[in-house]
Amino acid sequence: PPYYDISMGGSEAVSVEGVKRWLFQLRLAKYLSVFVDEGYDDLAIIFEMEPDEFVDLIDLCGMPSGHAKQFERGLSSLQSSPAEAFSRKAPLSPGSSRRCISYDSLNFMYPPRRSFSAVD
Repeated sequence: PPYYDISMGGSEAVSVEGVKRWLFQLRLAKYLSVFVDEGYDDLAIIFEMEPDEFVDLIDLCGMPSGHAKQFERGLSSLQSSPAEAFSRKAPLSPGSSRRCISYDSLNFMYPPRRSFSAVD
């Protein structure tokens, strides 16, 4: 499975790169600029997304229902497998600091989320 970096005090480019890779894997990379413009420029922020934010972002992106369902599946997968999603991938670059977050610590920090429904 793919792994994505969670930047802790690192450069904004590292955070955006993680979102870009995640959207690319979902075949939704064309929405990257809207995600970044709306402040969803880090996977940690997307991970914490509430259902109302999810629906708002779909509207702002102008996603058709198929893309919205793909985004919903990707977000559900990200939130249900945080240990895989937030694992260290690349060596640290000078001036950045990343850390691995264990699944247990994420369960403590982020209890299981409500389910999302973009399209009824």
